[in-house]
Amino acid sequence: MHHSIIPHGGKPAVERCTTCCRKFHCPLCPGDMFKPTHPSRLQRHLEVHIKNAIAFEDKKICRCNLNCRNGGHYHCPICDKTIIKRTDMEAHLKSPLIKQTSTSAAAHSKQIYSETKEEETAVLSVALALSPAASSQSSAAEVTTAANMFMAKAFIKGLINVVSDIDPSQFRPSDPPPPRRPLNFAETHESDEEQKFRRVFKQLAGDDMEVSPKELMDILNKIVSKHGGLKTDGFSIESCRSMVAVMDSDSTGKLGFHEFKYLWNNIKRWQGIYMSHDADGSGVICDQELPKAFKAAGFPLNDQLFKLIIRRYSDEHGNMDFDNFVGCLVRLDAMCRAFKTLDKDNSGTIDLDIKEWLQLTMYS
Repeated sequence: MHHSIIPHGGKPAVERCTTCCRKFHCPLCPGDMFKPTHPSRLQRHLEVHIKNAIAFEDKKICRCNLNCRNGGHYHCPICDKTIIKRTDMEAHLKSPLIKQTSTSAAAHSKQIYSETKEEETAVLSVALALSPAASSQSSAAEVTTAANMFMAKAFIKGLINVVSDIDPSQFRPSDPPPPRRPLNFAETHESDEEQKFRRVFKQLAGDDMEVSPKELMDILNKIVSKHGGLKTDGFSIESCRSMVAVMDSDSTGKLGFHEFKYLWNNIKRWQGIYMSHDADGSGVICDQELPKAFKAAGFPLNDQLFKLIIRRYSDEHGNMDFDNFVGCLVRLDAMCRAFKTLDKDNSGTIDLDIKEWLQLTMYS
């Protein structure tokens, strides 16, 4: 194997190579290199190896990737013959000469993995520690931390690939709500319209001046019931919990005045978009109408992300009703605002550790 691939816990730990512009090397075909900013490409590269593996006794023979310097091929673990076609390799392994030869030589082949649960899992989940260290002398703690981050990426699997070609600058989330201010400040600085909305809000929220998920559900369902042109099953308590979570800037579990006003104004705007893009007047937006509706709301989606949203928020026919449309846009808006807040240098990328990732994703 390449010198940048070191053992760690019985599995290969891939370091950035100090002699190759700090790139990553594939542990199965070290001739192939990947930029340090694109570890996900190494993951996809390794998945090709696994997908094309050939079962051989208690082993698995992996094929070199098509991008490898030698082209796509298999190595015979017995005679080290290079064979391109899978069918030819399978026939070669069944030949009498190969069957009569001991397979002990296969143990050290770079393309052979024992079919044990531990080793197969290590390959299938691409359990490689992509350490940010400059050399192979990085500490075990650094390698472990890098491995944890890589496994978090493996957990969300293709989601990174789905959104990787999206330009964050194309997304236009609404301006975030202002921070909470003392009531006496509001009374002297708010416009007549804002003060009128505050009086309505107090009637809806009660004396605590905060809206709980249950109160939000009652408010929204009362409003949409008055609009016969909006097809909806009603806002569920779970969807309202999710809305409160992504809008709850101070983590109180409820929406204050400005948070509720922000959500309310967005829902009114999205309602207009929803009705204008319901071309056939069915009360729902079909999958052909949805891309333009999301774009009008400020969120142009690529095909892959659009398909994920359809699976998550639409029915079996690809139709999205109003409550799911709002629930999806609330989450999109909140996630884009969070991204833009964390992207302090406007580079289009953010760097999160596992704690920050969980804090961002679990309460939403």
